[in-house]
Amino acid sequence: MTSKPQGLIAKFDVKRLVPSSRGIDHTNCEYFVLDPRHDPMARQMLGEYALLADQIGEKLLAADLFQWLARLSREEAMSNGAHEPQSGE
Repeated sequence: MTSKPQGLIAKFDVKRLVPSSRGIDHTNCEYFVLDPRHDPMARQMLGEYALLADQIGEKLLAADLFQWLARLSREEAMSNGAHEPQSGE
């Protein structure tokens, strides 16, 4: 079965779990969900977001995103038959 292009559609119902630390009212905010495990464009965009976060001083967020992307890449490589490097490799 071939999927038909759909553009931007509402697929998820997302709610905020943690209040804004900056006191911003998020009552009518809109959110965009990415799936970096299955969507290569999502990985690329998260990488760009991490770079920007690093540039503006959000070092912990940048590090967390880079670690997440690295883990996804390792998992993908493992599922494609690669092996974990042993010490000394």
